Amino acid sequence: FKNKIIFPIMSYFSIKYTISSKLSHYFSWKNFKESSHKSGKNIMIKLVYCLRKKAEVSQKEFNQYWREKHGPLVTSFARDINAVKYVQSHTIETPLNQSFIDSRGLETPYEGITEVWWRSEKELNDAMNTNEGKKAFQALLEDESGFIDFSRSQVFMTKENLIFDADLNIPYDGAPN
Repeated sequence: FKNKIIFPIMSYFSIKYTISSKLSHYFSWKNFKESSHKSGKNIMIKLVYCLRKKAEVSQKEFNQYWREKHGPLVTSFARDINAVKYVQSHTIETPLNQSFIDSRGLETPYEGITEVWWRSEKELNDAMNTNEGKKAFQALLEDESGFIDFSRSQVFMTKENLIFDADLNIPYDGAPN
């Protein structure tokens, strides 16, 4: 008898807490997203660098060097270049890659993608014009020349447009309620 009463009460509070937490998180994110887009603040720029390895470097050597040597080098220069986030996405071997290639008539995948974020274009430009920033970018370029095939890689600047994020319970803006 006791469990029959306690369980529904606990379930009610648990559900109420879960729903209210998700709603407050959703509305606080929505307010942040709307205010950042309206004010132009908090919209970071991101460098996207699609990497191809040099022919003489094996995939294993490429991944290991990129993660264990180049990653720490970038991290050591983070303040000098005003970077706020750095991510390496290493391509994995899976039959899914070939399925996507075949279904779309695509080229072979890049060996990986680097993403680097700055708070603004101005902050990146400011870093590029300091002595420390110039030295850091030069050191990174020299290091990359040892394992990246520049002639087959691509780099470009972007601004993200969040469409949805299921983990944060943020729906696509045009999605039906």
